[in-house]
Amino acid sequence: MAESGRGGRIVDLVEPGRERLELAWVREETKGKARLRTAGGREHTLSSRALDDALVADHGPAGHDPPAALARRAAEIETARAALAPEELELLWEATAADDDHRRPLADLAAELFGAGASPTRVSALGRALESDGDRFALAPRAAAFTVFGRRTRQARRRRAEEACRAREEEERRDAALATEARRIAALARPLLDGSSDAWPAELDPFLDRLLDAARLDRERFDEPPGEEGRIVWAVADALALDGEAPPPRHLADRLLRVRHHGASRTFRTRRILGLDPTFPAGVESAAREEPADPLAALREDLGGLPALAIDDTWTRLRDDALAVIEERGVLEVYVLIADGAAAIPHDGPIDRDARRRAVTHYWPDGIVPMVPPALAEERLSLDADGRPRNVLAAHFRCAGGPDAPRLELLRLLPARVRIAANRSYDEVDTALREPRTPDDDRLARLWTCLAAVRRARGVPAEPPRPEVRLVVEGDGARIEIRELLAGTPARRLVEELALATGMAAARRALESGTPLVYRVQDAPSDDRGPRRATYTLTPDPHHAMGGALYAHVTSPLRRYADLLNQRQILARLSGGALPPVPQVELQRVTLALRDVLDRARDLERDAHRYWALRWLAARPGEILDAELRLDPQFLGGARSPRALVRPVAVLLPVEPAEEVLDRAHAAMGRRDPGGAPPAALALRVRVEVRDAEALAARAVLAET
Repeated sequence: MAESGRGGRIVDLVEPGRERLELAWVREETKGKARLRTAGGREHTLSSRALDDALVADHGPAGHDPPAALARRAAEIETARAALAPEELELLWEATAADDDHRRPLADLAAELFGAGASPTRVSALGRALESDGDRFALAPRAAAFTVFGRRTRQARRRRAEEACRAREEEERRDAALATEARRIAALARPLLDGSSDAWPAELDPFLDRLLDAARLDRERFDEPPGEEGRIVWAVADALALDGEAPPPRHLADRLLRVRHHGASRTFRTRRILGLDPTFPAGVESAAREEPADPLAALREDLGGLPALAIDDTWTRLRDDALAVIEERGVLEVYVLIADGAAAIPHDGPIDRDARRRAVTHYWPDGIVPMVPPALAEERLSLDADGRPRNVLAAHFRCAGGPDAPRLELLRLLPARVRIAANRSYDEVDTALREPRTPDDDRLARLWTCLAAVRRARGVPAEPPRPEVRLVVEGDGARIEIRELLAGTPARRLVEELALATGMAAARRALESGTPLVYRVQDAPSDDRGPRRATYTLTPDPHHAMGGALYAHVTSPLRRYADLLNQRQILARLSGGALPPVPQVELQRVTLALRDVLDRARDLERDAHRYWALRWLAARPGEILDAELRLDPQFLGGARSPRALVRPVAVLLPVEPAEEVLDRAHAAMGRRDPGGAPPAALALRVRVEVRDAEALAARAVLAET
């Protein structure tokens, strides 16, 4: 149609951007461009050629009232569409369909059904009927044409529709069976939860196992589509609807475990929910007793002549690091010797996968949950002084820089083989550092002098040793023992400094060599709320507490999975691939998972200590205890309520009455020590009221009020 003939007319077209038939008024068409307004009020500008391609029918002049004309044409088209019988569309498809899909202009389809010269109204009506059909016809994009589905396509579509119908029916049957089973399980569980019965029915055991599996995922209900196990868990939760709301799996599991294991402690239930079992699956235990060939045997340097020494607590059964101090031409050198878990634990084997899930060795008052089976970690890899050779990753340092700029200089990292000459406790080493009686003790004391200087140079203030509390629980709480150890002694600082130096040196060397590593990073504090939490990342960012240096965990590969990963990466680089590295993509995935597990482990260990401390305190109602209130700015400024560290169990509790505590604190700030500084803490005498140890709820009350 000529340009001058379409301005001011009503047309039916495939609307641009919406790909559906729509009536429109051509407001003007000049210089190869057409401006349109649709019946729905949308404006379009098309080239005249695009309008030709999209045009279905020309419905004549719009007259002086285009909106009214559009409404009349739409009503006429709808009437004509309603007059089309379904049989007519079936006949049209039979007449035009082939075996396969093909495209036909709407004008041809209208001529096939109505004959030549069909009116614009009937053409538009047919277009809308075909557009809504879907089973036999489909509007082609950006063209006034339809795809006519072929016979094969239609048969396949019918088969798919029948299969979908059967699938829906099967899903409905499964849903009905699921609902029936959920009601049955809920009927068994409800008396246990409301306290009307404590007789555990054996039929609930399979559900409890499924519930624990779901609880370990630690997801909210709608995080992702649940699997079959998750569906039954949530169906039972819905059927129970505790407190008017379906309980999350972890909460429901905890309540059922209280009945299943009557009297079981909070920490026992938490371990069951998280799958943290002190024992290991049979496949992991079996792998732990195998002795695979050492992939680095040909590369290991024999360091058997070194005076290797492992320092740890007397109760320790697993020693994964040791040291050896020597003197070469008047210069003190030290080897940090790290048990080689990477060579002994095949990557992605049964032991490795289970260690990755556990992430760390969990130290709780009522038991230890090891990361690696003791059959391997304690019996074969632990650095014990039993005369047997041990495979290690060795970091060789020397004390350099002099008293003004002391430093530990890394000479090399190497796979090696050693024999541990002695296992000594921290107390024994503290005595040796104070009063060295042998050449080995003398070198150890000189090493501590060097490390203390390095520590001061890093800006770490000198602090006196401080007592720390360790709770040891026997049975399920029948006996709770308080053990005090002295933290921050020279022996403990010596071991700590060597671990830090090794982690910083390994991180620097990895960055220089392009070895992917899991770094430990910490941002600087942004206010007076104290240090930020450190975290793991593959990005070599600084660690604030290390003076901004790069840092990585490497010295505890049998207790921390991040150390095991890093040891594998370092040895892979040193061995030229004899020990394969972990792929970068997997490192990223594992690192993200480790963050979540370790954050949770830290919180759980804190809660476990608090729980057993409150159990100990609950057995001593009314007893007056010592407590210490830190006089920090947040408390003194009224930003938080007072909390005191209650001894001898070292648990932080709110102190009441808060007003009196605050008055005492401000009075104490007015008293200065001989150096003119205000006190850092205020000593209190308190009684503790344990409201509910299970809920970790307790408070301290000033004893003098």
